[in-house]
Amino acid sequence: MTHAYEDIFESGGKNAGRVFAASSTLTEAKRIYKERNDEFGSRARVAFFETKPAHTQTYALKTKDGGVLTIAPLSHKKETLVTHSGLEIRPSSVEAIYNSRRRPIVVTDFHGQGLFNLPANGKPKALDGVYTVIDSR
Repeated sequence: MTHAYEDIFESGGKNAGRVFAASSTLTEAKRIYKERNDEFGSRARVAFFETKPAHTQTYALKTKDGGVLTIAPLSHKKETLVTHSGLEIRPSSVEAIYNSRRRPIVVTDFHGQGLFNLPANGKPKALDGVYTVIDSR
């Protein structure tokens, strides 16, 4: 499930992320993908890449209907890269905690947890995805 969920940030759900049923969590992740380049316009581009989480433990509960409710680790990095030489990006207030200097590329690492419902029948559903910044360089 984590690979499929991270695909929402990488491709908007065009690959592994197609497995999910509609949910507000999925809609929000797709919005982040769709609007990823809006902040800087043509001056910079943003891309997300799945990374390996520091903690890989997944927890699961069997549901009454025979499905599974699972909490799984999530992890990706966000790369913001200027598109013209001579430009620099000012890190956000959270990114600046780790590195406050302006630079042509800002790489920010996010780790978190996802809550997924895998029903006995039907498509899995992303119920929640929560991240925190763990590094920025």
